[in-house]
Amino acid sequence: MTMKNDYKIFNNPEFGDIRVLNIEGNTWFVAKDVCDVLSIVNHKDAISSLDEDEKGVASIYPLSKTQRGGGLQKTNIINESGLYTLIFQSRKPFAKAFRKWVTSVVLPAIHKTGCYKLAYPYEKKINNLQNLRALDRENLELLQKWVMNLQSERDILLQKQNSCSEIVCTRDFSESESLVFLGKLIKSLCRERDITPSALCKLMGDDFPRTKLLNLEQGKDNISLALFLKLLTVMDYSLQLVDNEKFID
Repeated sequence: MTMKNDYKIFNNPEFGDIRVLNIEGNTWFVAKDVCDVLSIVNHKDAISSLDEDEKGVASIYPLSKTQRGGGLQKTNIINESGLYTLIFQSRKPFAKAFRKWVTSVVLPAIHKTGCYKLAYPYEKKINNLQNLRALDRENLELLQKWVMNLQSERDILLQKQNSCSEIVCTRDFSESESLVFLGKLIKSLCRERDITPSALCKLMGDDFPRTKLLNLEQGKDNISLALFLKLLTVMDYSLQLVDNEKFID
């Protein structure tokens, strides 16, 4: 597909300039900029490896003002899902930091304002339950109750909260009430991070297929605490039990 749109420039001292387009309400990134950040030399091969719905072509003005006299130029663009795919292909140590900047700064800024205005911290903090904005009071109280029921895992969580993948726990969210809430919570966290369902499944890997997410959202499936903690981790959240009333990052 070929689209004609202007772009906004997102700048980071570590990663440089990234051009971002808003096309019919969807966020697209200039593929060359992303490949340059991730030190992907062969842009063409990297882009060709993406699914068809993850890439496109847009007609935009060059980044350099001295080149704008030549008019619009066609350039490859990728959507959020394509961005995550390229990040996974990169073995550079800063790839994770780049993902955090995009998910914690760029996408929330676009989602809230339609443009990039504020330099938010790299890791957006959730100080208490009230910051889970999409949840109503009943759900907040249910989350508090659920956290209190996890006291048996308290020591493990406190010791290994920074390496959630190492936590082994067999507890499932098996109660129907909790399952319904869990689906709402996952949806809320995705909205908070502006992460699409398909992008979340890619971040989670083979143990979290799209069907799994759909069943969770509909309250038809459960999830182990270890997998839930992994889900929080890929969205740059962490879970820590402090006392019977607080749930903080």
